[in-house]
Amino acid sequence: MSRRAALIALALGLAACEELPTGPAAVPAAPSEPVWRLYDLDLKPFPARATLRLLPDGRAEGEGPCNRYAATWRSGPDGFRFGPVGGTERACPDLEAEMAFFAAFARVRSQAPGIETVSLSFYDESGRPVMRFVPDTGQR
Repeated sequence: MSRRAALIALALGLAACEELPTGPAAVPAAPSEPVWRLYDLDLKPFPARATLRLLPDGRAEGEGPCNRYAATWRSGPDGFRFGPVGGTERACPDLEAEMAFFAAFARVRSQAPGIETVSLSFYDESGRPVMRFVPDTGQR
């Protein structure tokens, strides 16, 4: 198995670990329609461009460093969860960063809007930051 195929299989396998229901979901505390740009992953600046848009019907979509993707999301008493991430399969020099980005969705257990800055943050079950997004201005 090639390294690319192994990375894709790992990311999709991690994202598929938990089956989540689809359909209408509670609206998160932060605005759901804007496009958000990934600022950091595990508190480290993200080396490529990736975006996220949360739709009120429980769908999430965006662009990774290489590919467009889609997932589901839900927010409720047990926290915030993303469903499995699926996307196109283009190769690019940032594929490793993209696989780390896609794998991070499976670790999300809560979310919160930024308090001091306009941001949208996602946390793991221990409360550690997983991903932080800022409004997308379209710049790379």
